Amino acid sequence: MKKHSAALFIISLFTMGLLISMDRETNQETKRTIPSAPPVVEKTEQTEREKDQVPPFCSCQDEERSVILSLGDSGPAVENLQKSLSSLGYTPGVIDGKFGPKTLAALNLFQKEHSLPVIERAGSEIWEALREQESEMVSTKKPPPEGEVTLLIELNRLKLTVFADGKPYHEFLVAIGKSDTPSPVGDWEITEKGSWGGGFGTRWMGLNVPWGRYGIHGTNKPGSIGSASSHGCFRMWNRDVEVLYEWVKKGTKVKVVHGSFDPLGPQRRRLHLGVRGSDVYIVQRRLKQLGILEKGIDGIYGPATIKAVKEFQRQHKLHPHGEVDMATYQALGFINFE
Repeated sequence: MKKHSAALFIISLFTMGLLISMDRETNQETKRTIPSAPPVVEKTEQTEREKDQVPPFCSCQDEERSVILSLGDSGPAVENLQKSLSSLGYTPGVIDGKFGPKTLAALNLFQKEHSLPVIERAGSEIWEALREQESEMVSTKKPPPEGEVTLLIELNRLKLTVFADGKPYHEFLVAIGKSDTPSPVGDWEITEKGSWGGGFGTRWMGLNVPWGRYGIHGTNKPGSIGSASSHGCFRMWNRDVEVLYEWVKKGTKVKVVHGSFDPLGPQRRRLHLGVRGSDVYIVQRRLKQLGILEKGIDGIYGPATIKAVKEFQRQHKLHPHGEVDMATYQALGFINFE
């Protein structure tokens, strides 16, 4: 019995050794057949250039909204409609941004002469027909501005103004971000230029906004110009954006404001950990000016910003909870002018 048990034990050891040996051979064979990882390719000027040719991520290419104007409407889009009709020889009356009977009469005459349905509103068909007919747009007549070019975008006016050596040179109507996807307020630079087509229109000029991808670009939805309808980018008619594209270069300064007195606009959302946007950026900039914020300004509400806000709140005898509420906005000097 003991001899039988010993024999079984020896056989078990032999079998185990054989299996281990086979496993090692299998692993060695696998190592021989699996290809090694490709070598790391160092970045070169060529790969950087190829990177620049990749179209930017921008939700504006998926948007469908167009401005529809009718009798009684008012605003920048109506003013632009009046200017377009007037430039083509129609008489919409005083260009005042008010859609009255004279503007309607001019619109109906344009519709009739261009075989369009004669209706009491201006939709996407009208905008596209106007763009096609305006071959002698005032913007195309103007030569490039001389001197240093800078841009000012006023969200409350839906206007982009080109400055030459600090003096206003020309204005363009734009579309801006919707209330839930606002355009970035602040001081930026043009860092990219390209031609992507589709929802970007015929030209793209990217901005160095640290918390997202924003730019000035054309559109395949011309009826949206003159409204708050984008995902945060600044959209222009393709004819206009092509002119602007030739006037600016990488490094051109772009200032985006809500209005003359209120950098944050009418809304005051509560700022807390993880929030991103222009309001965070502006608060960070103020804290930096006060010497409280140690790290950089990036428009992202992180631990360093919370620490700075708490310190500011303690200095102004506010509850140091680290979030920016109305009391903190007011203490920072951001008064709502609405």
